[in-house]
Amino acid sequence: MKQFLLITIMAIFNSCDKNIQESPCCINIDVTFSLRIKNMAGEDLLNPSTTGYYNHSNINHYLITDGVKKILTTGNSLISNPEPNAGILDYRIFVVELGEKIEETPYPVYKSFLELNSNTIDTIKVETLEENNNQSLRKIWYNGKLIWEVGGNNNLPLTIIK
Repeated sequence: MKQFLLITIMAIFNSCDKNIQESPCCINIDVTFSLRIKNMAGEDLLNPSTTGYYNHSNINHYLITDGVKKILTTGNSLISNPEPNAGILDYRIFVVELGEKIEETPYPVYKSFLELNSNTIDTIKVETLEENNNQSLRKIWYNGKLIWEVGGNNNLPLTIIK
């Protein structure tokens, strides 16, 4: 019995990876972000009580690959409602998918489109840092304007003025 126990213990120790640093244990993906859409007066354009608001059922987040539109997220599944008890007082669009990879180096860049209504289609570009099985945001552009970068002074959620 002692020999069986000793052999079992040795097998367990020998099966452990000797170089744990090269053997990733987990994947950390932190690329989601949220947007607030406001007018020049600071009113929430995702709030149905605001004049000229963007109807949630018409909002789509999508990518285009080889000329084909592929919906990533649509309508109410894209929008979060205010949660006053949690200190969230406005509606937000949650971007959870990056879109199509359009650049690889020096950092991967993804492009997608946010359709707020049939007349308003905006472009989102996201640059990520991808290393050691981790992926995180580095920069975000909205309609070609850099609106957020790591170490910058813009906090999430980001506010877009229309």
